[in-house]
Amino acid sequence: MGIEDFNLYSEEFTDKVILISPSEEIKTQVSNLLRSRALYVQMASSLEDVAALNSQEIWDMVVLHVSDPEIDLIDISRQVKNHARLSRALLIVLYEPSSHLEDSALVENSSFSKQIAPIPLPLEPAHFLVKVAT
Repeated sequence: MGIEDFNLYSEEFTDKVILISPSEEIKTQVSNLLRSRALYVQMASSLEDVAALNSQEIWDMVVLHVSDPEIDLIDISRQVKNHARLSRALLIVLYEPSSHLEDSALVENSSFSKQIAPIPLPLEPAHFLVKVAT
C-alpha cells in the first residue's frame, strides 16, 4: 500500500528548504543540489526577504550563505529561531573560509548547536548532501 492509496500527494510531504544568499552563483549551485534530492526549494536574498515572502510554508531547513566574515552566528541563529515560519528548521550555514566561524567551539558551545550545521565554502557537494540528509 502506497501513499497514493490514501489519496495523499507526495508534494504535500516533501521537505521544504528556504535558501538565503545574496550570491546568484551560490543560489544556483545549492538549489540544484537540493532539487536533485527532490526537495522543495524557495530562494531569498536575505532574512528580511524571507519575512516578505507571501508564503504559508513552514520550512524544514534553512540554508543560509553568510558572506560577512564578522557575522555573529549566535545572533543569526536567534533571528532564524524567532521567525515564526523558520523556528523548527535546521539551519545550515555556508561560510567563507576566512570567517571567524571556522572556530567550531563557538557553535558547539551555543544552545543552538544541535540545530546548526556550519559548512565552509567552497562547497563540497557530497559533504553538503550528507548534512542535508541527516
